[in-house]
Amino acid sequence: MVAKIESILKNKNLSVTDIRRQILLMLNRPNAAFSQKEIEEELEKEMDSVDRVTVYRNIKTLLENKIIHPIVVEPQQIKYKLIGESKSGEHPHFYCQKCEKVVCMPQYKFDKSQIPDGFQIESSQITIEGLCAKCVNQ
Repeated sequence: MVAKIESILKNKNLSVTDIRRQILLMLNRPNAAFSQKEIEEELEKEMDSVDRVTVYRNIKTLLENKIIHPIVVEPQQIKYKLIGESKSGEHPHFYCQKCEKVVCMPQYKFDKSQIPDGFQIESSQITIEGLCAKCVNQ
């Protein structure tokens, strides 16, 4: 997996740094998306020290290069995920209101043909809220 992460960064002409490698490994975990705060907390377990500004700048760089995508859970809560196989963040996400887990749902396609004539999509956010299977069974 580390080789794949390094390849993604090199293909975008970005330096392969330890912090970028760690962030992308984290955001590549199945059925997991992380907020900046959660990323910082996870990185503190892996690295000696973590600078909040450095994490912010790396997230911004990864977003600008379309390596990760944002998932707006609430106006003040954004989580991030590696774009991966879907090649886009343009798919629905499921947000568990109890445990705050976010799951990408790229199997559901956004039908752009339904947009009115003359309209141009700049971005979209579709979030389905409810309880994940684990929380339903508790």
